[in-house]
Amino acid sequence: MASEPGWLGSTQSINQSIFSMLTPDLTTAYFKAPDMCRILDGQKVFEPSVGVLPTTGWLIANCPTTAMVLGLLSLSFVVMTWKIVYNVFLSPLRNIPGPPLAKFTSKWLTFNELAGNRSLVVAEAHKKYGPVIRIAPDELSFADHSCIKELYLRGSKFPKSRRYDGFASGTRASFDMTDIDQHRERRNLVRHVLAQSNIDECETLIADQVRKALLWIPQVKGQSVEVMLWLRRLMLDTAGGLFLGRSFDALENYQPPSFLGDLDDFFALTALRWFAPWILTIMSWLPFTSVQHFLGAQRRGYQYGRKAFDDYIKQYGRRSGRTDLLTKMVGTEDHTPMTDAEIADELGSLLVGATDTTVVVATWLLWELAQRPQWQIRIRQELRDNKIDFIKGVPKYKSIVSLPVLHGFVMESMRMHPAQSIGLPRVARTDDASIGGVKVPAGTMVSIQSRVVQRDPEIYPSPNDFLPERWIETNGGTKEMKDSFIIFSKGSRACLGQYVALMELKFFVSAFVNGWNLRLGKETTKETMTQTDYFLAFPKARECHIVFEKVVK
Repeated sequence: MASEPGWLGSTQSINQSIFSMLTPDLTTAYFKAPDMCRILDGQKVFEPSVGVLPTTGWLIANCPTTAMVLGLLSLSFVVMTWKIVYNVFLSPLRNIPGPPLAKFTSKWLTFNELAGNRSLVVAEAHKKYGPVIRIAPDELSFADHSCIKELYLRGSKFPKSRRYDGFASGTRASFDMTDIDQHRERRNLVRHVLAQSNIDECETLIADQVRKALLWIPQVKGQSVEVMLWLRRLMLDTAGGLFLGRSFDALENYQPPSFLGDLDDFFALTALRWFAPWILTIMSWLPFTSVQHFLGAQRRGYQYGRKAFDDYIKQYGRRSGRTDLLTKMVGTEDHTPMTDAEIADELGSLLVGATDTTVVVATWLLWELAQRPQWQIRIRQELRDNKIDFIKGVPKYKSIVSLPVLHGFVMESMRMHPAQSIGLPRVARTDDASIGGVKVPAGTMVSIQSRVVQRDPEIYPSPNDFLPERWIETNGGTKEMKDSFIIFSKGSRACLGQYVALMELKFFVSAFVNGWNLRLGKETTKETMTQTDYFLAFPKARECHIVFEKVVK
């Protein structure tokens, strides 16, 4: 039967076109090979049904591109096979227990990371396999709080892993520096800025932002209000006042600042760089404005910090005498410890760290508080028994900082709901490193999850129960409780802003409870508040509804 041309062309042209998509060398070779074609109506036609399939030797001799592809495929197969054999049978980590798939690939963990379940599945794996487990071919997780010192404290042989590169926007702030010496040098230039004495000087600035937040409550009393966005406005304005010398005015405007949208994109980008960087590579090829805008979030964050810094210098100079923390970071014309570009890096990092991390902790704290009217009464009674003076709705911090009931409730909420619960990954620098007696080869990633050690039943009896009294009855916690409490990390990489965060949390809890009863809105359930881990431990719905009702005195 003759080949008949149709609207797509002849059978020959279709066959040749399809085949040429695979490899031009192979197409040419086929149409030159007489034993693979037949003459039909004076034309040479390739027909797979009658052609003779080429041998590997024939392909290599006649089709260099195909030979290269086959060679690469063969090499890839050999490499993959060798990696599997090495990981399962030869790796120094081969005898460490863990999920079976972890010996073969890290993709099972990546899948759970993308699903927001990493901390949960790792915690369950520890229950099944023990205190030291292998969660990827080159990654270990530890559950023993005694290992915290070796992993995180000063003198540790484990710097931050390359995963922290996801936070960098081309240049680095102290938070995402992975080089120990570089970080030490930068931290020595920054840590004085967030010293407790300097934060105390900023108390009025922080208290004023809480007062602005309180002005919203009478407008929504008796109604169900979504507090997470409200808290984001509060924390962003506070961070702006502290680190930029100006508020974002987020609490005063109905429309949220665009920076909050960039902050959402920033953490989404960080999560993708952390868990699946190949996705971002694919996205970078997409010519869509929305995609490219998303990919530029980190760059815009740095640019915002740089512009705010430049505006600050133009307005106040380097000898302003102001109480905000940026003044202390700037130095003077005679002594500037950091370059302006380095200061801008730190500003961007501090804005991110001082906003959503505190928002996550604060949201879980209000959720726990709204479910427990008896604890609201206890905190309120403690405030009255100690005759705490409220100035425009907010107390002096020194009058509440050591109140045991307030402190115990805040600590228990942070124990149960750390802002970051998936572990703070470090990497072994040398082959002589070890943790808890376990030898850790160079290049191995290691971590301890706060969700695991802060729910250790040997340290916290009934670890999944919310029991603030465990902190009250032990005068702020036992040594083991304090040692295992890693919500702010430990050692030289500990959170520089932890004192600011505690001040903010105790300020608004005492201010809310003093004047208002809190209960959950009907929109908020255990399902909507299921924890998800995308670096930060947000509730599943990313919202929390609470009803405020005036306390009848």
